[in-house]
Amino acid sequence: MSQKELSISEVQFSPIRQNNSLIGFCSFILNDHIKINGVAVHSKLDGSGWRLTFPKKNENTIIHPISLYANEVILDAVTVKLAQIYGGNSNANNI
Repeated sequence: MSQKELSISEVQFSPIRQNNSLIGFCSFILNDHIKINGVAVHSKLDGSGWRLTFPKKNENTIIHPISLYANEVILDAVTVKLAQIYGGNSNANNI
């Protein structure tokens, strides 16, 4: 099974006052057709970058990537946006 192309555009980031590892929330457009909101952006505990958690209602996940490839494509797009906001700094310890 081949990987289908994923397109992530219009990434938006809303920072919050850092709460433990949570630094804010992002939204983006998937494949020019689906808007995804409410994805939480966390700094990794070792400060080496970011991790994402996807929206839940009660204990049920509403949406999430089902492959490592999809998660990496989304995380890469969010990382680019964070680098634009924070001056190219991909180290979570410096936010």
